[in-house]
Amino acid sequence: MAFVLSGGASLGACQAGMLEALYEQGIRPDLLVGTSAGAINAAL
Repeated sequence: MAFVLSGGASLGACQAGMLEALYEQGIRPDLLVGTSAGAINAAL
């Protein structure tokens, strides 16, 4: 499974919450790809 995270400051904040919720449920991607704010979230 891959997560593709787009850019945009407000989307970056939304993505952080989404990723945290998915990780809490044990859902882990095999690949993370992102641009701009999405790249920062993918790196963390």
